[in-house]
Amino acid sequence: MAANKLTQTEAQVIVDSLYRVQKDIYSQPESVTKKWWGLTYKRWYSYLRETPLENMLSLSIPILYIASGKDESTNIANSDYAALEFVRKGKTNLLYKVYPNHDHSHNEMKQSSDGKADLESKSSEVITDVFQWLEKYALVNLLVKKTVSGREDAISNCSHFSRHS
Repeated sequence: MAANKLTQTEAQVIVDSLYRVQKDIYSQPESVTKKWWGLTYKRWYSYLRETPLENMLSLSIPILYIASGKDESTNIANSDYAALEFVRKGKTNLLYKVYPNHDHSHNEMKQSSDGKADLESKSSEVITDVFQWLEKYALVNLLVKKTVSGREDAISNCSHFSRHS
């Protein structure tokens, strides 16, 4: 096994232990004496009471949900499931946008002429799409005070931020 890699069995043992902890937290949601990772069960339960998906489904405002197909930090199936829940519930306020060849940081793997793999940033493409979505819903003025040079300046500032954050 490569360094810093778990086997499927090792990973499942960890997942199973987390299920046991979560089950225990749900069985004693008000406990201020039982702790996990230094925090009381009551505090953990406050985070677990509702899922982010439940919160998203309760909204009626427009939602832009962006996912990357080659994101090793987040499984695309989770994002697909969330989008399908909107369909199942008859909700129409979600725009689900997948960038199939992007990684978590919106880079795309490109093959260079010498055969080496290079990462090419695609964050400006994503930022442009986000601003177009914001403009569609007249939200951009709420988030960005336009400068004399207009939208391009705001986008370039966001591109700069995303590359250095």
